[in-house]
Amino acid sequence: MTGMRIIIVSIMLVLNLNQGCTKNILKEVSLAISEEQLKEDLRKKGEDYYHTIRTKLIELDSLDIFQNSDTLFFLETYEYETGTFYGKIWSTKAKINYTYKQRTFNFGESGVFSDFTCELLEKWDIKTIREEEIQNSTMTSPFFIYGTRAMIKDEAIKVDCIGFKEFFSLEKN
Repeated sequence: MTGMRIIIVSIMLVLNLNQGCTKNILKEVSLAISEEQLKEDLRKKGEDYYHTIRTKLIELDSLDIFQNSDTLFFLETYEYETGTFYGKIWSTKAKINYTYKQRTFNFGESGVFSDFTCELLEKWDIKTIREEEIQNSTMTSPFFIYGTRAMIKDEAIKVDCIGFKEFFSLEKN
């Protein structure tokens, strides 16, 4: 009986350590995104609401589906009129769409980001993103979107960020 308890406790410890490591690497990814956005002059110093939201998602265990992912993609934006943050995070294994408004998350709703935009980000096709932004961002007040690619290898994190105006084309979306 004592041997069985030791095995169960050992399994629980390993699972908790693994979950803690995942949470730590995801927090490090979020911090790396914030630092890269500052370095690329995509945002100003001060409170980073997107990092705060990503941290809350981590604390809710909403990002556990990305365990062992080597590359993560993020699209994030904010709608001033409604005070709503929109986000999409994905890897080759999983994806989540979320909104965050008045300290409440909603998941699974269809996102504001088109499949075409996601494909361009996944290919990291900056040239086409810039072309689309110029040609197809004719909306009165387009969202400013933060796009990120985070690559994780042996706990080393490399982050690339881009900021661009929302674009839309019926032929491509």
